[in-house]
Amino acid sequence: MKHSDSFYADFMLGHAQRLRGLPEEAPSSLWRRVRVSTVDSLLACEDDAFFIPELNQAQSQGALRILNTSNLIDHWKVRRRFRRTLPRPTVALLSIKDALVPRAQAFRTLLGRTAMVQEVHDRHDRIVSESLQYHRGVVLRRAEAKKIRDGSASIAGTWIYMGLLHRHFGHFLVDSLPRLWPALLPTLKGRVGFLVDEGVHVGQDQTLFGQDSRDHFALTLLERLGLGRERFLALEAHSRIEKLLVPVPVWRREHTHYYSTPMANDLWNSLRSERQNCPNRVYFTRRHFAASGGGRPLSNEGAVEKLFESRGFTVIAPEEMALTEQLDLLADSKVIAGTLGSNMFNAVFMHQGKSFVLAPGSHLTVAPVNLGRSAGIDTSLYVEPSQKHVTFNSKEPWQVDLAKLEAALDQANLQ
Repeated sequence: MKHSDSFYADFMLGHAQRLRGLPEEAPSSLWRRVRVSTVDSLLACEDDAFFIPELNQAQSQGALRILNTSNLIDHWKVRRRFRRTLPRPTVALLSIKDALVPRAQAFRTLLGRTAMVQEVHDRHDRIVSESLQYHRGVVLRRAEAKKIRDGSASIAGTWIYMGLLHRHFGHFLVDSLPRLWPALLPTLKGRVGFLVDEGVHVGQDQTLFGQDSRDHFALTLLERLGLGRERFLALEAHSRIEKLLVPVPVWRREHTHYYSTPMANDLWNSLRSERQNCPNRVYFTRRHFAASGGGRPLSNEGAVEKLFESRGFTVIAPEEMALTEQLDLLADSKVIAGTLGSNMFNAVFMHQGKSFVLAPGSHLTVAPVNLGRSAGIDTSLYVEPSQKHVTFNSKEPWQVDLAKLEAALDQANLQ
């Protein structure tokens, strides 16, 4: 029986946990803290504590429609893959006194992939499970944390833990932004800075907050949250923080599983542009990106573009537009379409509407689809089952059957 790479990655990370005597799924650590009722109480508390904000309880999950699967069994497998969820935690902000934050560490899995892990330890050197990006990651044992603590740098004051700062568009949206919801709390605005680790890309020296990165998409999104670069402190060494506020992510994914919380909608809404009441239908092409060396090239994307244009879509290459222009366009979009990739994360910036995603049968990444769905966007997923050779970084082209695609578009009813 042949399993996917993600199965082996999941198995090996979990096996590494067992060998080190650590739990595969880290339990909540809230029971160790004192609950307080306001942010001011959290900031003033002398002990480890946590605050649970009032949540917007309204959250609508967008529908998922699977199109063009070859048989009922494949249809069931695809649907099941996109419905795997993680237990939804209590959204809380934890206050940790004398917290230890080791620099993010790179390690190689047996598959040859490079992964980054980081975590927070409390003053007793216990892991704060809410700080973990992947619960099945390799983390420091208590004895190892004690050794690091003795030689760590000291950072005074109170800081909010953002964790790893990803510079890939999709990873930034699903792995970095979900910890920034404290920026929405009026009682915290302007009072506390954010602590980040930029060590995600091994060997990349330029920092996101350097002068020559002023047009980076991440800075644009951070500014929409009212966060200028002066609000961030980048870790340069293992550090002990006088007081660290650790937010529970409002959206999290782990391999093919994910959870979403109502506060995630508040976060996405704060990033959207205002609507101008001019409905748009947009097809996001990856043709130019693939021609410049990007992965997963669609060999007949030119013909696919013409098909969508005949149905009233405007073809856009997102890498040729400033992010603010894309956000304005998406605010008015009623339907967006494109091949599976970072371009389809854009669904989260729509106020309402539908998305249509084209994907090869061997590369069904969950996050670009489920992020939009968690924001209430109905999604049609067109699967090309004959294309079984495509992987994440594949340079070998794949293609879409135009006749079947046209039939699927009629079935999707993208009005």
